[in-house]
Parts: sequence; structure tokens; C-alpha cells
Amino acid sequence: MKNDSRRKEQLAEKYYNEGVDAFHNLDYEKAIEWYEKAIELQPDYAAAYLCMGVAYADGKQNYKKAIECYEKAIEYKPGFAEAYFNMGVAYADGKQNYKKAIECYEKAIELEPDDADAYNNMGNAYADGKQNYKEAIECYKKAIELQPNYVAAYYNMGNAYKDWNGQYEKAIECYEKAIELQPNYAYAYNNMGNAYANWNKQYEKAIEYYKKAIKLNPNYAAAYNNMGVAYANWNGQYKEAIKCYKKAIKLNPNYEDAYNNMGFAYKNLGKIKSAVKNLKKGNCPLLDVLDRINYEENPTEFVYKLLEDKEYDPFFNEAMQGFKKTKKYKDVYIQSLLIMKECFVEMVGTKNDYEIAFAHYTKLDTAKILFFGDKKEPSNGSPFRLGISNTMNDPQEGLTLLNAMKIEQKDAALSDTYNAFIGSFTFNLNNLNQFRLYGKNNEGKEATGVSIVLNKYYFKDKIAQCVSVEITAMGGENERDKIEIKKGEKYPLFRCIYLDPDTGFVESVGHKDSYTLKQEEKNNIETYEDKIKTTKKAVQTKLDELKTKIEGLDEEVVGKLLLNLRYLVKHVAFKEEQECRIIQVEMLKNKKRVKHDAESEAFYIEYGNLSPNTEEVIFAPKVAEKDMFDFRNKLHYKGLGIIETTKSDLPYSS
Repeated sequence: MKNDSRRKEQLAEKYYNEGVDAFHNLDYEKAIEWYEKAIELQPDYAAAYLCMGVAYADGKQNYKKAIECYEKAIEYKPGFAEAYFNMGVAYADGKQNYKKAIECYEKAIELEPDDADAYNNMGNAYADGKQNYKEAIECYKKAIELQPNYVAAYYNMGNAYKDWNGQYEKAIECYEKAIELQPNYAYAYNNMGNAYANWNKQYEKAIEYYKKAIKLNPNYAAAYNNMGVAYANWNGQYKEAIKCYKKAIKLNPNYEDAYNNMGFAYKNLGKIKSAVKNLKKGNCPLLDVLDRINYEENPTEFVYKLLEDKEYDPFFNEAMQGFKKTKKYKDVYIQSLLIMKECFVEMVGTKNDYEIAFAHYTKLDTAKILFFGDKKEPSNGSPFRLGISNTMNDPQEGLTLLNAMKIEQKDAALSDTYNAFIGSFTFNLNNLNQFRLYGKNNEGKEATGVSIVLNKYYFKDKIAQCVSVEITAMGGENERDKIEIKKGEKYPLFRCIYLDPDTGFVESVGHKDSYTLKQEEKNNIETYEDKIKTTKKAVQTKLDELKTKIEGLDEEVVGKLLLNLRYLVKHVAFKEEQECRIIQVEMLKNKKRVKHDAESEAFYIEYGNLSPNTEEVIFAPKVAEKDMFDFRNKLHYKGLGIIETTKSDLPYSS
């Protein structure tokens, strides 16, 4: 028996080594097969589980399976620091669950206090996930203390200083140290160029560093793009900028940022046709254009020219069918977008963390479909749906703004061509009113649903496309840049406007209430509330201006042009909801984007799955213990056990 057991161990080790060889040859499928064979012979083979997790993560980007493997490795080897480290990487890179990542790195450090990589990666998690740059820098310093020549830690610390209130001088010192240790570090030269460009607008110096980055890496498209931005900003050298953008696009033909930057460069040279052509290739929406050129302070005929191009904004042209596209109608459409711009929920560039999570309240049965699929097609979740506007529960949905503007329209629909598709969220994550309104079971019983808490990475982080690109945090032993665009298009999130249609008074814009802020132990709440008051005032001013602009215009056309904005405006009676929304206006006949559920007769647009960006599921006060238990078990069974689950302690009796 002993000999038989020994033979199994030897054969398992042989299979394990075959897996390692296959992994090194980048044959991840074969590597996983070998590791599975090793585990079949030796079920407690912790090292095989670890390596299989790495193969799933690095080779297949299947982070869920990777985490399962790391958990198994830890189960059979409880003090396995390397498994905790790799699990932290999987949580951060794959799930963007930085809280869990930090917990894993802390455990790895507890087991191996001299692990410089764990400190470095924990710094990345603090910086990327929490914008806690102070804590991140402390982690990088600890990594460097343990490993004085740690290039990536110096580089990451430079990024953290840059992002922490623009400490560019300190950032440059860190990049210089990284380059001293690794002279061919193209990424550091690129980011140092960005630091100089932002630090007192030292564009000439920035260009020197972009050129050094390109010399080291001739295929560095982002550095070409960034150099173009520097030329454009340095005394308006737009012709030189365009040369750089063209090189970036040659290297990366799908480089939307470069197309858009080139479009604005052509615009500044007065070459409007070329500008429009490139902005179309860059898929730059008009809202992005208005933000980039700061239209309110710099109104320009260029925006009118964009609207005259039928392919650039098909919605505007459809709404204007049969009517002359005069300046007055363009101004109404532009004004509606400027109001939306005020309501945009920015996910980056802020110096606070008040709005980094958002809740979607729904029935428990719907949540099960979103996370686990339905009975017909069991899976790891169905995509979130943006529902067509006429399915909303507010009878005045889409009409409140029209009523306030004294525009007569019988229903909210635009026509049988375009419709607004909506995804609704709220700033308040654990709210009794929301549980009562939307957290119901199929029998209509209140407070029996869930609040699905999503992190900010589920949404578009800023209105305008980036004008320059950086390589962000670098990992430990296996440094990898994170410039890749994440799969799936992200949509912007906008605050709802709560309006009294009789008086036109803006009572509120969607925001997190004081009670929630205090529950979350946020500091400087007054600063946040002042920001919301400023937004509300700006929205009120622009709505008053809109009312003036529509005077004398055809009411039916105006009603169409305001379609985007109409579904952000809600009756003041709903102000307790503090809602924010995704709004997508689309043609019903666009079958690539618009889906149709034959059973329910619902039209919808699919958005990204919720589970990768879900921080927590909060059960409403009246959810049965058995239902919670079953839901939690299924999260673990499906490999989604990373999601925290809690029950609301809000008082409610039915």
C-alpha cells in the first residue's frame, strides 16, 4: 500500500511538472489538463491548485476559476502565502474587488512579512480601488525598504504622488529613480512626460520624454498620442500633433482617443471636414465634444457643423425630419446636453470618495437571474437590462420636463424609431423607501427584495475621452501594463433632476443623503452638500435658459430633441429616491443593440454583467432566512462567493 501511494505521488509530481512546462510554453489549456491529472491522483496537492489558478488567471483571464483554485490551495495548505498573494492579484485584476485584494495581500504579509511584492500590489489596490494614495505610498515605501532596487514600486509611487493632489515634483523624482535602476523603462519615460505636461505645462520637456519612450519602444502608440497632445497644447502646434496622432493610429488602427484628438486638432486648424471625419471614427458623442471644448465658455460654429453631418448624430437628424435644421433647434438640443453634463456623475478626478458605489434595488427573483441565469439557460448571470422608457412605473415618466416647459404631448414616446432605454440606480445603498418601492416579491410584498451594490467601475468614469494615456500600476514579479481597454462598453451615469412641473422649480438633484453619509462615516459632509447645491443651481439656471430657447419652436420637434434629458427629469414627488440613471437613446430597428423578449414583449439593451462589479448584496428587512441562505449558497456554488451579503437592519413590519 505504501509503495502504491508513493507511486501515485511520483506520478502526480510528474504530471505537475508537465503542467509547469506547458505553462512556460504558453499552452495554458494543456497546463490545466496536467494539473487536473496531478490533483486526481493527489487531491490535496496545494501547489498544483496554485499553478492551475495562475494558468486560469494569466492564460484564460478566468479569474473566478483562478480564485476557486487558490481557495483550494489554501484549504489544503492553510499557511500558503503565495496562494493568498495570487488570489489578491485575481481579485484586483479580474474582479476589481480591491477590498478583497487588500485582505489577501495583508494575509500574505502576515505569513511572509518580507514579501515586497505583496506590499507593492497592496499599494496598487489602495491607489486603484480606493484612491487612498497616502496609504498606497506607505505600502510602496515598505516594499522599497525591503527591496531597495524595486523598480515597479518607485514607478507606482510616482503615479500615486501624481494622482494625490498633483504632487508632480515628487512623482518625477520617483520616475527618475525607476529609470536610474532600469534605463530602458519606456513606461516611466511616458508617465514622466505626462507629469511634466501637467506640472506648470512644461510641454517642451514632456515631449523630450515621450521621444525617449518611443526610442525605447517604437511601437508605443500611447506615447505618440501623448506627444501629440503636448504639441497641441504647446503654442498650438497642431500640424506636429496630427503627425503624432497618425503614427499612433498606424500602430493601433482602433485608437479612438487618437482619432478624437486629431479631430480637435483639425478643428483648431479650421479643417472642419477632416475634424468631423475623425470625430466620427473616434465615436466621440456630442456631449463629449461639448465637454472637451468647454462650450459654455467657448461657443463655436463647429458644433453646428457637426450636427449638420447626418452620420455624426443620427438621432438629431431623425428628430429634425421634415424641418430645417436651424440654429434655434440646434441650440435647444445643445442646451439639453449641457444640462446633462451638469448631472454627470464623475468617477475620477474627484478628491473625495462620497460617490463610489451605487445600488440597484430589485426583486429577489430578478437578482437570481442577474447572478445565476434563468431556468432555461442556467449560467453565471444574465446581462443587466436597460429597459424601454414606457415600462417605468412613474405615469409621468418622460413628461415632467415637457409639462414644466408647457409643451403639449399626449405620450412620452418619441416615435416608432427612437426610444430611451434606462437603467436605474440610487446613491443610497440601504434605504427603506427603495426596498418598499422596488424590493418586492412577485406577489407585491414590500421589503422582500435586495439592494445590489455596484462599484464605480461598472460605469464610464468621465464624459470626454482621455486626451493622454498612462500605464498605471505595475505588478510584482510579472510586470504587466494595464493599458488594455476592459471588455464591454461602459455607459455614463447621470443624476436625476427632481422638478416641480407647475413652477419649474428644481427641488433636488440625485445625491447621497446626509443619513447615509453619516452611516458610512464620511468626513467633510458639508463640502459634498455644497457641491450638490452648486449642481442644483446650475441645473436650474440652464433649465430656465432652455425654456427661453424653445419659445416659438415646433413643440413636437422640441419634444423629440429633449428625449435624452426628459428621462433624467422626474416629478418632485419622487425626490426621496435620489436616483441616478444610464440613458441610451436607440433606434428600435437596430437589432445589434436592441433585443426583444418575445415572452414579455419587452425591448431592452444589454449592459455588462453585475457580478464582476458587485461589492455587496443587501437583503431587505423582510427577506426570509431560507431565501437568504439559498442565495448565499448559490453565490458560493457558482463561484461568486466573493460578494458580501448582509441583511438590512432597517425597522419594517408588514
